[in-house]
Amino acid sequence: MAALVLVAALAIVVWKAFAPGDPETGGVDLALPMLSTSIASAPSSEPAASDPEPSTAGPSGTEMVEVCGLGWVPVDASGTWDMRTVRAVPDVVASQRAVLDAIRRDDGEFGAAIATSLELHGAARDGDAGDPARALRCKDPACGASAEDKQFAAGLLEQLAKQGTATQDARIYAIALRECASAPEQGSCALLNVDQWARLDPDNALPWLHILKRARQRGDEAQTAEALYRIGTAARFEEGLFAAAGRIADNAGAGDVDAIAAQLLALDAVLQAGARQAPFIDLSAVCRAPATADANRRQACDAAAATLAERSDSALALVTGASLGRRLGWTDDRVDALRGLVLARSAMDNDSAPASAAVSSGDVPSTCSGARRMLATFSRQGQLGELQPVRDWLGQEGRSIAGYAGEAHELYRQREQATAVAVAADAASAAASNAPALVPSSASPYSASQPPSR
Repeated sequence: MAALVLVAALAIVVWKAFAPGDPETGGVDLALPMLSTSIASAPSSEPAASDPEPSTAGPSGTEMVEVCGLGWVPVDASGTWDMRTVRAVPDVVASQRAVLDAIRRDDGEFGAAIATSLELHGAARDGDAGDPARALRCKDPACGASAEDKQFAAGLLEQLAKQGTATQDARIYAIALRECASAPEQGSCALLNVDQWARLDPDNALPWLHILKRARQRGDEAQTAEALYRIGTAARFEEGLFAAAGRIADNAGAGDVDAIAAQLLALDAVLQAGARQAPFIDLSAVCRAPATADANRRQACDAAAATLAERSDSALALVTGASLGRRLGWTDDRVDALRGLVLARSAMDNDSAPASAAVSSGDVPSTCSGARRMLATFSRQGQLGELQPVRDWLGQEGRSIAGYAGEAHELYRQREQATAVAVAADAASAAASNAPALVPSSASPYSASQPPSR
């Protein structure tokens, strides 16, 4: 199951940027991918010929895959190499422990918080013992959580929560608050709250997005308005989704087994980050058409959309902000330039990896160069976020965003034409059966003018 989850998570590399918006969220494309790990975006430091693509025909003709530093590994039910088996290999466990020790040693309190969070989710445990944090969320005896796992997880969670209560580092506080979602009333977790997070990180819109969610749940219109204003005036929207994966990549050992061990550990960190996405849907909800008829609310929503779209480190935040901005009347040119950055990212991925060592979007690399290429990607994203590496690549290659913006314009125009046909068909069907029809998005349609050529 762990391997299946990993492969499913990596499938998000295939951008779904042109899927129809959710009519319940006002047409904002919240179905877009939550992460984009860009497996193949870092050039390999090894000659392509020295690291051929792995064979799936084992030495005895069985279904096996040759994994860097480990030899032949059986495939699992999904057809990829069995990562659960690899996680239990003693050399892999030892290598992962060395990475955690290095992060604690070299990154101070922040490194300690990262390492404790990773251990809370089962990092470097003998025998691939799973995710202890799950035991804290398990209230039903049928879920099979052991008392040992619950005690182990509770100890790590309290350690992390205590660190959060004593820190002035917003990154540490955010990690502790995030993990305390498993047991918010337990021990020192009860002392943590989003208001203190916002005080520690006043220039970041992310804590205020969580305050907005809480205000909506409470029906507190005054705090909803304040949170929306704070999001719009924030200097940045920073999630740091790849912070832990980046630190793992930067502390990986030099050996072949080390590359595979660090890759698996970094992937786990990405999965954990992706499972706790920012509540963008609440921003969409307070910026629906009826509310934005008020000029003040519309202006606040416009500013909040700009923060997400133009001052974020997250691809999902960018796309959410661009979709919301378009509903609020942003020009095609402005929206297309933002969405074009997503397409530029795909082009960067394709150009950066040698064809002979390219990794398909659904596969976790089993080769040495593939694993190191992924770690190099995580390292850059840990330092710069998801989007800045794409902008840097455009500058280095002398490429303009205009061509990618034109492509995005055309793809979204085609998507909206298909959506309009589907809505018309639903309306006709509803009329025939006296059922309610879907309500199309309030966004104005893309112009039929030809997009700029690349």
